[in-house]
Amino acid sequence: MHPSLTELQQAYARGDLVIFAGAGISAGAGLPSWAELVKRLVAHARARGVTEHLLGEVDELVAARQFIDALSALKDALGGPEFCNFIERQLDDSTVAVHPAAKAIAALSANLRAVLTTNVDRILERALAGQWPTFSKATPDIAQRRGFLLKLHGTLHERNTWVFTRADYDRAMYADPQMQTAFSALFHGRTLLFVGYGLTDDDFDQLLARVRALSGDQPPRHFAIVPASAVRAYKRKVLESAGVSLIIYPNADGSHRELIELLTAIAPNATRATVDESTPQRVQSNRIPGASNLAQRIADEKPRHWEIKLFGQVLSDELAAASVERRDLQFGVSFGPPELRDPKDTLSWISTQLAAATHTTKILTNLVNTGLSDAMGPPGEHGDAHKLVYVANRIGQVYREVISWTLRWRRLHTDEAFRPTIELAQLAGHRFIYRIEEWNQRIATTVREHLEGNNNLPPGTTIDLGIVIDLPDGWEEQMQAQMAQLQRRFHW
Repeated sequence: MHPSLTELQQAYARGDLVIFAGAGISAGAGLPSWAELVKRLVAHARARGVTEHLLGEVDELVAARQFIDALSALKDALGGPEFCNFIERQLDDSTVAVHPAAKAIAALSANLRAVLTTNVDRILERALAGQWPTFSKATPDIAQRRGFLLKLHGTLHERNTWVFTRADYDRAMYADPQMQTAFSALFHGRTLLFVGYGLTDDDFDQLLARVRALSGDQPPRHFAIVPASAVRAYKRKVLESAGVSLIIYPNADGSHRELIELLTAIAPNATRATVDESTPQRVQSNRIPGASNLAQRIADEKPRHWEIKLFGQVLSDELAAASVERRDLQFGVSFGPPELRDPKDTLSWISTQLAAATHTTKILTNLVNTGLSDAMGPPGEHGDAHKLVYVANRIGQVYREVISWTLRWRRLHTDEAFRPTIELAQLAGHRFIYRIEEWNQRIATTVREHLEGNNNLPPGTTIDLGIVIDLPDGWEEQMQAQMAQLQRRFHW
């Protein structure tokens, strides 16, 4: 067994493994590679009367493997509609079979954190058979989610999401603050495994540039599975300096059989999904979406007081998953462009943010008072494991949203007169976050001290799972007074 497989197996068991799937997954199924796609586009452009001078420039770009610039030039020459129509026809996967590598990735879905891909075709969606949600852009909470497919370069039938040309790259991954934040969180908090990338491909160079930018002097450890023919000494050195270790397989016959074996070895006991090529089917599984291995075991084995143990475990998992963002808040790190606002606009912005905070508080109240009560079940009856996991997942989302809300105030740049109001708002955000963390700790303490081993409470004992979200003494009066003063000063 390859020595790095142990680390991958451990990351998978923790639910921390993220797979980056490249063009090789699609090319293996019979779709054109980057080089082949450009070659076909050149032939199409020539048939459409594009000048040989321009096509000669494209050939030079292809020879240098600068496919992004080659595609940019071809789109300019053909025009957007013609370019997109041709691309969509070439990358239509409806008539090709799902490659075994895609099936091997899907077979890991039970405890895989996520799959990210730069492919626009739907082969991975078909391999996953509707098991996971698919996103074509990052959402604010994407880095904390489990079990999703994120298509970094868009999806086939939504052309406005595509990333092929230089202008597309500039507006997508490298200009989108949510994508930057998600990539940073995944890079620092999860284990990444690159699969199906040629180490000289232009799109992999773009990803590698992002990896190098985040690496620093002590980069986290990540991995790339590559065929021996793709390895070059310099590229290997660049990857390893960025914290990406290579797992090399021979691929003597060109079948990439060893790649499938390596992916299978990450979780040798995983249930292998089968894909019906004619009709997409939902993979049947006893797993509860959003539950870690430990939480799933509690739901399956149902020990005494399993309901509170399951809820507490999932809530702890959710807070742990947000540890990177929590650390950002602790150290004052807030990605994204600054909020540059004039005073009157600032007053409107603050009102909107305070309304959002009120709404978030109501969501948490409903989740605890109604959702959790329903999920725990009536006295003397079993609870609902799926509902318990759902409620804990959603409370985790509330936690992440409050962190994000608090960080937004750090990016607000406006008149200095607003400084006390900004500090007061951040104080409320910190208080909200602390109360959720305190509640999580109280549940963990209850489980540890009263519900485990020989410390089980007698039947009929009531356990208070309530959470109190309060504000510091005098907070509301201070905020109202400050807002009134600012409204008078700026005639709002």
